[in-house]
Amino acid sequence: MTAQVKALVAEDGGAPLAKMKLVATLVLVAAAVIFVLTFFVGRGGSLTLFVRAAAEAAMVGGLADWFAVTALFRHPMGLPIPHTALIPRKKDELAGTLGSFVTGNFLTSETVRSHVAEAGLVSKGADWLAIDANARRAAAVVSSAAADALQSLGSQSVAKFALEFADLSVQQSSPTRELGRVLGDWVGDRRHDSLTESVLRQAQVAGKEHRDELADKLLRWVEDLGFIAYLAITPTSSKKRVDSAIKELADAERDPEHVLRLMTDRLLADLATDLATNPSTSARLDESLRGWLAKSETQAQTERLAAELIEGIALALRDDQSPTVKRLAKMIRGLARKLQADPQLREEIGEKVASGIADLAQRYGSELTTLIQKTVQGWSGDFASRRIELAAGKDLQFIRINGAVVGALAGVAIHGVSLLL
Repeated sequence: MTAQVKALVAEDGGAPLAKMKLVATLVLVAAAVIFVLTFFVGRGGSLTLFVRAAAEAAMVGGLADWFAVTALFRHPMGLPIPHTALIPRKKDELAGTLGSFVTGNFLTSETVRSHVAEAGLVSKGADWLAIDANARRAAAVVSSAAADALQSLGSQSVAKFALEFADLSVQQSSPTRELGRVLGDWVGDRRHDSLTESVLRQAQVAGKEHRDELADKLLRWVEDLGFIAYLAITPTSSKKRVDSAIKELADAERDPEHVLRLMTDRLLADLATDLATNPSTSARLDESLRGWLAKSETQAQTERLAAELIEGIALALRDDQSPTVKRLAKMIRGLARKLQADPQLREEIGEKVASGIADLAQRYGSELTTLIQKTVQGWSGDFASRRIELAAGKDLQFIRINGAVVGALAGVAIHGVSLLL
C-alpha cells in the first residue's frame, strides 16, 4: 500500500473490513477442505455425494464472487485480466457520473425547495435566536464578520470611493442648491432651534470662562475709539457690559422670539434662499468644492479620516459588550420573537429562504460536479479504490459469503435433480 492509502486505513479504520475478508476467505477454504474430505470419508455414499456437490458448488460460487468483488478494486491475484480494477481505471469517469447524478437528482430546484420547506429552518432559527445567549452569540459573529469585511476594504479604498462618489455627485448636480433646499426646509420646520440654543449655551459658557479677557478687549477697543469714548467706560463697567451680553445670550436661548433668534432665523432663511436660487452663488461654491475635492491634501485627509472611522467602528463591532453589539443582539432577538408570534411572516420568510437556496442550488449545483471530479482526479487509483472499499464496508464481503452459501444450495439441488433423471 502507498503511504496515502496507509494513512487512510489508519484514519478510517480498516480492521473491521480486514476481519470480514478473513471470514469470507475462511468460508471458501472450508468449502475446499470439505470437498477434499468427501473423497476420504463416506466412501461415495449418497450423503457424501450431496456434501461433495454442495462443497464443489460453494467453491465455484465463492470464487466467482471473490473474483467479481476483487475486480472492482484491483486485479485479482495481480493478473492484468481485462475489465478488472474497474475503480482505479475508471475513477475519473465515475466521478463525473456521480457528480452529474447528485446535481441532476438531488440538487434540483424542486427537490431543494421542498426539503428546505420541510426542514422548517426559519421556525427553528427563530426558536434558537429568541434565547438571549444565542442572540448575543449570533450578534457577536455577525459583528465580527462585519468588522473583518470593513477592515479588508482599507482606508485608501474607502477614501477613494468617497471622493469619487462626491465628485460624481458634484458633476451631476449642484450640492450647493441641494444644501440650500435642505437648509430652507430645516429653517421652515424650525429644526434648527436646538442647534441655535446649543450655540447660545456654549457662547454663555465661553463668555463666563473668558469674562476678564473679553472685558479687557472691550476696554482697549473703546480706548482706540478716542478720548471721549474712553471717558464713557471703565474697567468695572466693561465687565458689566460683558455680563450684560452673557445675560442677553441666556435670554435668547430661552425665548424663540428674542431679537437675536429672529435675526438668526432671518439670516439662515436668506442664506438658504441664496444658495438654492442664486446661480452665481451656487456655481461659485460648487466650483470651490470641486477644487477642494481635486486636491491631494483632501485625499490624504479623507484617508486619515476613513482609517480612524474604520478602526473605531471595527473596535466597537469586535467588543461583545459595546452598545453597538448589544443593540444588534436586541434587534436579532426582537426579530426572532416576532417570527415566533407571527405564523404568516414566518411562512413568507420561509418561502423566500427556500426559493433563495433552491435558486443557488440550481445556479451553482454544477460546481459540485466539478468539485467531485477535481477531488477524485487528485486521488491515486489505489487511494480511490481503498476509500470506496472502506465506504462500502463489510457488505461486499457478505456477497462472497452469500455466493458460497447460494452455490452450496444450488449444488445440492442440481445433484438431487440429477439423481431423479
